[in-house]
Amino acid sequence: MFLFIDTCQKEKMEIVLLNFDCEIIDDQALKIERDHSEKLLPLIERFLKKNQTELERIKAIGVASGPGSFTGVRVGVATANALAYSLDIPVLSLKRKAGSKLVKRVFQNLNKHGFLKSAIPYYLHNPV
Repeated sequence: MFLFIDTCQKEKMEIVLLNFDCEIIDDQALKIERDHSEKLLPLIERFLKKNQTELERIKAIGVASGPGSFTGVRVGVATANALAYSLDIPVLSLKRKAGSKLVKRVFQNLNKHGFLKSAIPYYLHNPV
């Protein structure tokens, strides 16, 4: 299975679980008020439990690496990198452009582009 994380928006974050054929098994969005760092890991934990799976079954993590909320992008990318590192799995990043099409595109391109060991955030502007 693959896990995709999108924390680029200020008021919402989304996680998606895909099978190896890149079909969406489940997705969940959560309305937030800029408290990405407090909500993301508990959301992932509840989401995996709801889908009767564990982190160890995830074989790659995808992350929307921006543009978007500076803090949101940082939290999503850092979480994806930390989980991928701890599980010794690849992390894939893609600039956020087109909702669910983005999610499928990330994992469908696994073989074309190879694996990354860390995602790099993309910001439209330097932080103020």
